[in-house]
This record gives sequence, C-alpha cells and structure tokens, in this order.
Amino acid sequence: MVSVPEAIAYLDRFVNYEQATPASYDGAFSLDTIRRVLAALGSPERQWPAIHVAGTKGKGSTCALMASILQAAGYRVGLYTSPHLVDLRERIQVDGRWVTEAELADAVEALRLAVESLETPPTWFEACTAMAFWLFARRQVEVAVIEVGLGGRLDATNVVESLVAVIAPISYDHTDALGTTLAAIATEKAGIVKPGRPVVVAPQAPEVLAVIRRTAQARRAPCLEVAARIQSRLDAASVSRQRVTLQTPRGVYPTISLPLLGAHQVTNLATAVTALEALPAPWTVTPAAVADGVACVRWPGRLQVVARRPWLVVDGAQNAASAAALRDAIRALWPGRRLHLIAGLSANKDVEGFAEALAPLGASVMATQAQVPRALPASRLAARLRPWFPMVETVDTVAEAVARARRRASPDDCLVVTGSFFVIGELLRVLGDGPGPDLARVAPALGGLPGARPPDQGPPLGLVCPSTARAAPARRLFAAR
Repeated sequence: MVSVPEAIAYLDRFVNYEQATPASYDGAFSLDTIRRVLAALGSPERQWPAIHVAGTKGKGSTCALMASILQAAGYRVGLYTSPHLVDLRERIQVDGRWVTEAELADAVEALRLAVESLETPPTWFEACTAMAFWLFARRQVEVAVIEVGLGGRLDATNVVESLVAVIAPISYDHTDALGTTLAAIATEKAGIVKPGRPVVVAPQAPEVLAVIRRTAQARRAPCLEVAARIQSRLDAASVSRQRVTLQTPRGVYPTISLPLLGAHQVTNLATAVTALEALPAPWTVTPAAVADGVACVRWPGRLQVVARRPWLVVDGAQNAASAAALRDAIRALWPGRRLHLIAGLSANKDVEGFAEALAPLGASVMATQAQVPRALPASRLAARLRPWFPMVETVDTVAEAVARARRRASPDDCLVVTGSFFVIGELLRVLGDGPGPDLARVAPALGGLPGARPPDQGPPLGLVCPSTARAAPARRLFAAR
C-alpha cells in the first residue's frame, strides 16, 4: 500500500491549476478526459445520486450544511469539496469523516491503472474528482453532495446527473477564466442545470437571475428562487452561533442553532433547506433532521474563531463580495474593537475590490503571502493596499505576520486572517493537525496563544451528527438512473 505522501507525490505529476494559473484558459478545460477516466474506473458517478452546487461564494458552506442535514436524516452521505485547507483528504468525506489513508491509497492505485490506458492524462483536479467518485461508489453512499471547483459548465464535476442543481450567490471572481461580466460568469455557472431537474437559486443580482431563468426555461428545469420561497429571521447572534427561524412552503423551522457565523450564512442555510425540500420522493428530510444537522455542522476557515484575548479569526474572503460579508460580520460581532488584518491573496484576484470592501473597518494591515506559485507577492499586495488603509506593512510568511500582530495587540483587539484559502490553510497547519486544534499546544512560531479555547467537538473538518431514524431507502432511485 502506498503512503499518503507517495499518493500526493503521484497526484503532483498532474497539472494543478489550483496552484498555478495557466497562461491561457482557452482549451484548458473539457469534460472529455474526466469522462474517459471515469469510464476506465467503471463509471462510478452513475452509482449514486448527487446534489450539485455551483456559485462564487457560499457554495462550500451550502454543501456542508446539506451533507450534515442529510446525515442527520439517516442517509450515508458523500461530500466532495475544494479547496482543502490542511489535508487532501478533507475534500472527500463520507458520513462527515475524511476518507482514510488506506482508502486514499486504494483510490490512487485505481486511478493509476485507469490513467495508464489513456492517451491524455487528467489534470490534478480531474484526478481528485475521479478518486472521490470512485470512493463514493466503493463506500456505497446513498447521496453525494458535490461542489463545483471552477465555473460549472466545463468543471470536472459536471459529469454527474444531479437530482437537484444549486447555484449559490454569484459575484466577480476568476474573471480571466469565466468572463468579465456577471452575465458571462452566470452562464458558466448555470451549465450545471440538468434537463427536467430542479435548480435552486440563491439571491442573485438581476442580470445573474435573468441568465439562470433563461437556462432553466430552455432545459425545462423548475427554477426555485430562494428569495421567493423562504422567509428567514435572525433571532440572535453571538461569536459562537446564530439562532435562525425559517418559514418555507412546507412550514416553519423554528429556532435553528447555526454555528456558522455571519448574516450570509443564513442565506446559505435557506438555500440548503430549499434544495433539500426540492428532492424527489422517496427522499425525506424532517425539521428535526434540519435542526440536528445544522447544529453540529463544522466548516473551518469561514469566520472561524480560533483564539481569544486577543481574538483571532480566520476567514477565506477572496473577492469584493466575500470581503463585504466579512466586514459586515466583523462590525456585528466585534463592534468597537481595534482591528488588525493579516491578508494574502492570489495573483489573479481583485485586490482593489477586496480593499475597498474592508477599508471602512479602519484596520491596520499586514500583507503576507502563502507559499504557492500563484500567490501575489506580499510587497506587491502591500503597495496596492496602501491607498485604502491607514497602516500597511509587509511580512513574508503567514506565521510571522500573525505572531507579529499578536505581539502588538492588546487582549481586547481582534486579529483577522483573511484572503486566500492557501493563507488560511498555512495558519491552521501552524496551529495544529487540523482546523480544530488544541490551541494550548500551538506552535512556537506564534509564541503561544493564551486565551485559546478548546476546539469544537468532532474530528478535523468533519461533520459528526447524531443520526435520526433512517429515511426511505435512497437506493431505490438507482434503477431509474
């Protein structure tokens, strides 16, 4: 059996567009290769039904919420997301737990044999996608929640025949690959809509909604708009969780305890519940399953509080829209605090839009960079941030930036590490083995973090939920596929 490092080394032979941006996106993506790889693996994507989720921001949180609710409803659930923060296995989960090292090794061996028969090798993301789909079939999942990697129409995940397509909020990002207008970006995202299958649409800009409506109409797909179907109310919010009430066509979901912070997560919850209500018979998700599943969802790197005195918060806000959501959440949850931002972005991101959204916070900024090829050098990021913030300095590594900011901060201050998920991942690796580390054992690079609170229950990145009585058997759907 190959080890995890050997498996990763094998995968690193393939072109990885997450690590390095291609010189041109023209012809870089196609579904042909992933289809050939999956055919060589025995077409595992045909052995389980899927919920397929695209969007610019919030799609990962929406996936995590749906997977946790479905698990609480008694189903065996696969979850495939990207990117990972600390460990490759985060991307492939079954029933809220990462696949094991042995399973990853088996998947790499199966992939190696499949690739040997092909003339064109897959990309790194196509290889990961194929392994996830193969492992879901092997584990006999009853449903898989699949997050799109980039775009939708030509994303490697778009070989699934989904029960429901979900489109999370769309904003400007990856414009070099997807287009420079919201309508163009929406056209790529709407490529996941399948003929005759419902598409659930989170609140969107008018031009985005128009594109999705046209696509749904052309494919005779019911278009379910969250804003028109669900009324949501934020009853209370703290730095640990939010209390939410939802009213849907099926009734009222009262007093849902949502551990994901920020008003934007209420929208993601409403989108997740709308999608689950749209599942065909015999799927059943009760209000109790919604309450249980939401209460124990964990989705690290998104407004995650990892320490107190001073506060240390991490959030992967990479574009103007997500930075605005972060700004609003910081104002609501930590009002009146002195703020220090530690920011690092990839080279193809809208730095000015990111900066304009966060500038009203009046925070000092340490510009840093992740140790990946596509990172924007810290010195160049600092130069572009200076017009927007009262004080900007450059620190070359994430760990040193956080350590320096912490040394300067008072116990009541708030430090926010944001930008690229590569930056978030580097910090979480410093803090421990996973995004739920025991911060009392923090690495010396940060000088210790007094006031750190114990991690939430559950394994790193896992969604460990109590299962209710099993729902109607999902496998009855397989024959119809």
